[in-house]
Amino acid sequence: MADLTAELVRLDVDLLLVPVCGAPLNAARKATTSTPIVVATCNDDMVETGIVKSLRHPGGNITGLSKLTPELASKRLSLLKQTVPLISRVAVLWNPAYSDFKADWRELNVAAVRLDVKLESFEFRDADDLETAFAAIRGAHVDALITFSDLLTYVHAERLAALAASAHLPAMYAFREIPDAGGLMSYGPNIPDMWRQSADYVVKILNGTKPADLAIEQPRRFELVVNLKTAKALMLTVPESLLVQADDVIR
Repeated sequence: MADLTAELVRLDVDLLLVPVCGAPLNAARKATTSTPIVVATCNDDMVETGIVKSLRHPGGNITGLSKLTPELASKRLSLLKQTVPLISRVAVLWNPAYSDFKADWRELNVAAVRLDVKLESFEFRDADDLETAFAAIRGAHVDALITFSDLLTYVHAERLAALAASAHLPAMYAFREIPDAGGLMSYGPNIPDMWRQSADYVVKILNGTKPADLAIEQPRRFELVVNLKTAKALMLTVPESLLVQADDVIR
């Protein structure tokens, strides 16, 4: 990724459009401090990690959109607990090669204390690690599963949904694409809509606006998606109070 990004900079492109923070953005930041960079769906706290000076005035050559992922971590755990009230031990499946998810862990741990839930960490670094990670999760006899906003979970939605089903685990995800593929539920921003928002940044920059002057925006749409077919297979009764909140119910 670093070599490809450096090649793009040598080709003197007008702008780099990066899908996410973490490894892709790190490669772009290493390659250039002058070529404008637009991040379409950043998963990290962009100020805390030093990517930008502030959300209102980013400074430098980077701007784009934040998925508000750390802030949503506690909300996801609360919704999972609302769906399955008796859970007490929750597996957190995450990819440290993608991001340290420092802010996500902080918010999730605060929510876990409030909800009287114990979190157990399970790591994976590429798609080939998923089976091993789920074998460890099954062996730990946890009650449920939650994931962070990781690009690999988005790309391998069907595989992740199938592994959670085989482990008979109720799971909360960051992307609606996973319940669309058979996962139980998700809460987070609409990713295609964020890509459309990022196109506005591209147009403005190509028309002469400096990235430093373009504030970091939040997603326009957040969605709670519940797959009732999966709930039935897990022998779960989703509370009506949660279904009323849902933006989409897959029946």
